[in-house]
Parts: sequence; C-alpha cells; structure tokens
Amino acid sequence: MAKAVSALIVTGFADRSSATVGSKETVTAVASGGSGSYKYTFVIMNKSTGKSATLSSSQTSNVYAWSSGLSGVKTLKVTVTDSNGATATAGVDITVG
Repeated sequence: MAKAVSALIVTGFADRSSATVGSKETVTAVASGGSGSYKYTFVIMNKSTGKSATLSSSQTSNVYAWSSGLSGVKTLKVTVTDSNGATATAGVDITVG
C-alpha cells in the first residue's frame, strides 16, 4: 500500500493575499512524507468563472513563477505526487488587482 504524502505546505503567498496584475509572483510548495521523489503540478483557477488552467504539470521543481493578466480572485493549487502515486493537494487564494 502506498504511503500518503503528508504535511503538504504551500508557501510564498502565505503571508499575503494580493498581487498586482502583470507582476511576477513565485510560489513554493514544501512536501514531506510519502515515498521517493516528488512531482509537482501547479493549477490556477479564476474563482468568479470557475475556469482553471494547468500552469505546469509533473515538474520536479517545487517552485513556480507566474503572472496574472487579469484582475480578480484566483486560487493557486499544487498537487504533489510521490513515486508510489500517492497525492496531496494544497491551495491559496490571491486577489489580483
């Protein structure tokens, strides 16, 4: 049985809840637990429309930089997958203006 990825913490926006349209923002995902190496998938969702887009899929780096071209409330999510296929997801809401 695969051991679950536990204690997933997303940092980078943890100390703020806003960003500026067009500014480059960086988010860092910190994962612990699970087995072996991790792969990170970053997704952004527009909370007012419900539309989402995958920013980066199955990358080995836990750091992602993005910039929003539109204002509004966004949810930035990361899903971490370990080498056994176990996953954990965390997210943060950002108001872009």
